[in-house]
Amino acid sequence: MICIRQHSEDNKLNDINQFLIDIDQYFKVESWIIEIDECLGDNATSIENESRGGKEFSDEIFRSRYKSIYQTIDGSFSIKENGHVVAKLLAVDSSSWDIESSNPNFEKHMLSKYGAY
Repeated sequence: MICIRQHSEDNKLNDINQFLIDIDQYFKVESWIIEIDECLGDNATSIENESRGGKEFSDEIFRSRYKSIYQTIDGSFSIKENGHVVAKLLAVDSSSWDIESSNPNFEKHMLSKYGAY
């Protein structure tokens, strides 16, 4: 498991929508299991309410619903490929992301690109 910054040194926000390009390099995502306690953006309240207790979305629906969210304050994202969870990303108090994956190269990539917290 690694821990990366949610805000880069130049104060740029690193959030799930920015991570999608990285995720797509390593996984063929079929679905997401999300549980969002707090996020910011259009339809944030709807996503928070709908994902209480964990909710699974197809990749297409997740990306469509989450594209207007610009920051995840607290929330978890489990990525499924071939019916198995292959990575988990946890936004922690608007400060960091804990990332755990079955692919160590994905973890190395994320740590290198976004920096350790």
